[in-house]
Amino acid sequence: MSFPPAFLERWRNGDYSLLTSGNIPSYIKQIIVYKAKVRPGRRFFGEAFVAVSFSSKNKDGFYCSYKWMTVKKWINGKGLKPEFEKPFYDGLHKYIGTENLKEIQKRSNKYRESHDGNKPVASDLILIGNNGRLMFLEVKLPGDTIRPNQIPGLAILQSFEPLNADVSIISLYPENATPPKPKEYSVELD
Repeated sequence: MSFPPAFLERWRNGDYSLLTSGNIPSYIKQIIVYKAKVRPGRRFFGEAFVAVSFSSKNKDGFYCSYKWMTVKKWINGKGLKPEFEKPFYDGLHKYIGTENLKEIQKRSNKYRESHDGNKPVASDLILIGNNGRLMFLEVKLPGDTIRPNQIPGLAILQSFEPLNADVSIISLYPENATPPKPKEYSVELD
């Protein structure tokens, strides 16, 4: 997916108005702006750009920086911080469901135990389509690479049939640049 380089330049200069150009869920707006102010530069631009690009097709969504696929507090709700963790927890339970979360954690922790502690992680964005379908989107800017724990996380989400979710890796590149060649990834989940 291509992006206008001027958008990235404005983002690097602390102009986050990109997030007001679409009907983006307030959670995504709030957490991404918060994180971008704490860690300025190009960080979080990709997630913001993709959220805006998909905004007309979604009724809700979440930026995901939490290890919800392996950590118990995302099942039991204990110790959550109210500003961002609690709304994220509520969204997980609303759109994925408690029993599905338990099964995803079971599969993720089984993978971790059999792969030297490599904890599967989820995508950058979880978007809920207007039709209710879940989309797990991992966003990469030029120069970014997939980390070893991302592929198993995405594979677990893709293979978990009750979700019937779309799972994608979106590689962003500047307009007028050559698009990156698609890569294929595979992992054995046991």
